[in-house]
Amino acid sequence: MQPLLDHVGYRKVPSLWLVITIDEALPVAGSVDILFRPANIEFYSAIDRLPERIHLPPDWPEHHLARVGPAGWAPPLAALRTALGAAGDSPDLKEVVLSPRGVRLVVRVCGVERGHYLVLRALLPQVERLSPDWLAYWLDTAAGVAAAARAPLGERV
Repeated sequence: MQPLLDHVGYRKVPSLWLVITIDEALPVAGSVDILFRPANIEFYSAIDRLPERIHLPPDWPEHHLARVGPAGWAPPLAALRTALGAAGDSPDLKEVVLSPRGVRLVVRVCGVERGHYLVLRALLPQVERLSPDWLAYWLDTAAGVAAAARAPLGERV
């Protein structure tokens, strides 16, 4: 887990993100990166390194950008959507990456104290501690995505 303070965006209050990574060799033949509500300022995302843009099925949230590599690779989208469950519709979920090297989720923790930021440009997060239940939810979600990728192809639903 890695906290990430995003203060690159112009005219927006910065956000504190949590990058959850499961480093594990997975039996997938390519990489898929799904970025939700792209704003073109996601400096932490490597989505532009993947060669081909794909369109997700209608059961995915509308505002997304999805790319795969190598070009032509068909990721297990149904299994990925099932593994994400309700988390896939959460406004806190920013990015999902599935690759042969593992899984990464980028999740919004909170914004910064607006008054301190506007007056002093101080980057004081709105929360000091993460709720164990909140953290367990996102860790379980990442583990579920990894488990879906490990499942034999016929079992991916």
